[in-house]
Parts: sequence; structure tokens; C-alpha cells
Amino acid sequence: MILHKKYKDPDLTIADIANITNQHPKRISFVINEISNKNFKTFINGFRVNEAIEILKSNNSKNYSIEGISLEVGFKSKSAFYSAFKKETGTTPTNYKNSFF
Repeated sequence: MILHKKYKDPDLTIADIANITNQHPKRISFVINEISNKNFKTFINGFRVNEAIEILKSNNSKNYSIEGISLEVGFKSKSAFYSAFKKETGTTPTNYKNSFF
């Protein structure tokens, strides 16, 4: 997941991960739930939010809009990004970015 950044694929499904790992989707779901106490979607969004945080902390963030960052890390929409970001961090991407600059 981390090495190949599969989470950046906005159409990624649990079936895709199952095919890559040669595991049954229910097994993938079970392992994710056991390790992280999250469902697949929330688990994947966590990777996306963490990558967005790295972009927002960098000087390169000045070259991106918030929507651009959301698309770059694998979200299909700005609203989904804002929702996941706030759920993970307790703040919005804009407020997070402004806290660094």
C-alpha cells in the first residue's frame, strides 16, 4: 500500500487489493478491521490524508490548490477530502495549511 501508493487510485476497491495480494476480500477487510479498527474506506483515506499533510507542510503547497491536493492524493472530490481530513485531524485542510504559513 505504502510502497506503491495504491491509495492514490481514486477508484481503488477492496477487490483490487484482494487481487494484488491473492487474498479473499473478506480476509482483507477482517485484517484491516482487526489492525486499525477502521473500515476499508476510512483506512485508505487515512493514507490519503497523511500524504496531503506532507504536501500541505511543504513549500510546494503554495503551487497547489486544496482541490488540486485532494485529487493528487486520490480523492474524487473536494468535499470527500475535507470530510476525511477533518475526521482524521480535527481541522480543515485550509486551516492546517495556514498554520504553517
